[in-house]
Amino acid sequence: MRFGTRRLVRAAVAILLCAVVFSMVPAKAVVPGTIDLIPTKLRYNYTDAIGVDLTFNGGTAQCSGFVFPSGSYDVSATLTLYRQVVSGWQYVSSWYGSETGGMPVIVTGAASVGSGTYKLVIRGNVSNLEYPTASVIKIK
Repeated sequence: MRFGTRRLVRAAVAILLCAVVFSMVPAKAVVPGTIDLIPTKLRYNYTDAIGVDLTFNGGTAQCSGFVFPSGSYDVSATLTLYRQVVSGWQYVSSWYGSETGGMPVIVTGAASVGSGTYKLVIRGNVSNLEYPTASVIKIK
């Protein structure tokens, strides 16, 4: 794949991901903190974007996250859901994904949940050069 084509594909994937993520969030829920989009250029050298989203549909938590590398780097990510308990955060479930050659990794998953406070964390690995993270906390 030529360099220009790869860049075009990455841009198309980014636009598609934004459309999917924002269409999953009800309009009334689009408030600060609903989707954690980190200004990555202020924090990371090898990561263009990282984000995470947590929504609830009945007794199911819908989890999604993404990491966009800034160049032709391999990237992997683990998306982990936690439930708040008295002593801290209790593990609920996790999902993993990876991509090569500068393609963004998108990780999604679903878990059965009850009422409570939940935290969704994405931890990325960009070619062992840096380890970006993002999280969001929501109450069900």
